[in-house]
Amino acid sequence: MLRSIITAFAILLYGSIAAGQALTLDSPGPADNSNFGVMFDVDATNAVTITGFDIALWDTFSNDPVYIYTRTGTHASVEHDSSAWTLAGTANISGQLRSVVNIPVQLNIALPAGSTQAFYIYQSTGKRLGYLNSPPAATDVVSDANLSILVGTGLGSEFLGGLHRARAFVGRINYSLIAPPQPTTATPVPTLGAFGLMGLAGAIGAAGIAMNRRRKQ
Repeated sequence: MLRSIITAFAILLYGSIAAGQALTLDSPGPADNSNFGVMFDVDATNAVTITGFDIALWDTFSNDPVYIYTRTGTHASVEHDSSAWTLAGTANISGQLRSVVNIPVQLNIALPAGSTQAFYIYQSTGKRLGYLNSPPAATDVVSDANLSILVGTGLGSEFLGGLHRARAFVGRINYSLIAPPQPTTATPVPTLGAFGLMGLAGAIGAAGIAMNRRRKQ
């Protein structure tokens, strides 16, 4: 009983402290290559909500639009299939070349524990985003206790053009933990012991005698 209470308290405490807390995972730079867009996968070790991105700029941006697409599962094999993706948000950004800037789009993309979510960040006005050439055999770019950013793919046009494999996203993922489900405690159903059953039988018997007396009267 005591162990159950302690476990329930720990889960509630974890949820109150960690859930909703702003966390980040930085993908290492500096960028050593560039293109107009980069696709990459994110693996969730724990349940999280992706709330936004920072992105590396290769060129100087001046109020230039950036688009964030996403899909459940990996980006592999659907790089050119726009119907497989959902536009999560778009915003104009400004920043100096070789800098990392925030994309002012508030996202709310929930990733269950053990799931994979793909992202595609694209720029449409000819300015280039920075990324990193990655060893072909690499898979993870960077990880923390909750997320892993995987090696991705560079694209020269929106869902078009050649695919440049082994390219790593450079920037930051902003996210928060999703609270674990709170434990439910079953309410015990009261039962009658031997004395309770005897008392119930006596009460029923007394009620029967009283009814018989009323009928005779």
